[in-house]
Amino acid sequence: MLFRDALTDLEQWHSQTPRKPLILRGARQVGKTTLVRLFCERQDLHLVEVNLESDFEIRSAFKSMDPEAILRDIELLKKTRISKKSLLFIDEIQACPEAIQALRYFYEKKVDLPVVAAGSLLEFILSEHTFSMPVGRAEYFFVHPMKFGEFLRAQGETPLIKAFQTYKIGHSISDLFHERLLKVYYEYLLVGGMPEAVSVFVKTKNLTKVKAVHRTIMLNYQSDFAKYAKRIPVARLEKVFSFTPAHIGQKARFSEMDPDEQAKSLRLALDLLEKAGVIYRIYHSNASGIPLKIGIHEGVFKLLFVDIGLVSYDLGLAYEDVLEIYNSTKGHLNLLHKGLITEQFVGQQLLAAHTLDRLDLFYWLRERRAQNAEVDFLIQKGSTHHPH
Repeated sequence: MLFRDALTDLEQWHSQTPRKPLILRGARQVGKTTLVRLFCERQDLHLVEVNLESDFEIRSAFKSMDPEAILRDIELLKKTRISKKSLLFIDEIQACPEAIQALRYFYEKKVDLPVVAAGSLLEFILSEHTFSMPVGRAEYFFVHPMKFGEFLRAQGETPLIKAFQTYKIGHSISDLFHERLLKVYYEYLLVGGMPEAVSVFVKTKNLTKVKAVHRTIMLNYQSDFAKYAKRIPVARLEKVFSFTPAHIGQKARFSEMDPDEQAKSLRLALDLLEKAGVIYRIYHSNASGIPLKIGIHEGVFKLLFVDIGLVSYDLGLAYEDVLEIYNSTKGHLNLLHKGLITEQFVGQQLLAAHTLDRLDLFYWLRERRAQNAEVDFLIQKGSTHHPH
């Protein structure tokens, strides 16, 4: 299995006393389930995994809100034994809202058992719940696509990892290391950080097979649209979804997404896709002080997609195209794609660096005749804000 930096965070969570149930949040197929399996393997824990989307019988067990009764039912249906050396993993927990509510009772009555929950569309349940949430009795952890450093590690590039992690701006790096890092960087731009795509690339070095993985992931995201249908028409979601990859780094305009649709309707579609973790909004801030969020203009924003590999797939980019974009300064099209790809890369790395909460990204823009200026990313760190 692919190593994830998030394992360190899970180890810290697991060592806490008392330990709260952990809810993993993030888009589909970013590796939430695999992360839990790898953690149990490394910690020598007995993994008891239930999937509330497919294990229909187990859903009824959570109605009792009694951890002991719930565990007895799971032991019976899964033909297993749950002990202090076990970890209970409740996958697709959004399919049974009672299970989310029951987490508080695991904390209050069964604190010795580590419990982790995850769900592909969990954000909708958390934002629209009508039940008692386990406030203060559960922790949240955000899982993102694999970072560039994790991509290096997946390929066994130990010397490059050290050079990458210890490099400081302004310091020199050997031409050999620089060229090799660039090569792996270009590969990452096409493969991205979705764990399945990375795994296929590491095993085969075949970008055609990687594209097949990307195709399936994109189709899976689109198939989820039917689950949102009671909220937003599928066609409207598809408009926003298909618009985003080609317009990263540009000020988003609803009139360009669909000139025949009202902005309010498209904004609702964007809200849903953002909840699903597929798209992120970067709001414009006047950056006049801290906190940056106070200075935002909600009607002015840029978009990021969940993963750079999926962006490259959607744009139809090949390895040769990426090399040409970065090795040539001729042509507006090359420069346009270079800016788009670079912004997606940087934004994705900034987001993935934050796991305990969701990072708010901002940007600054001045639009004047012959005096345009822009800072692509602003983040707040303590009492200061930093440009990127």
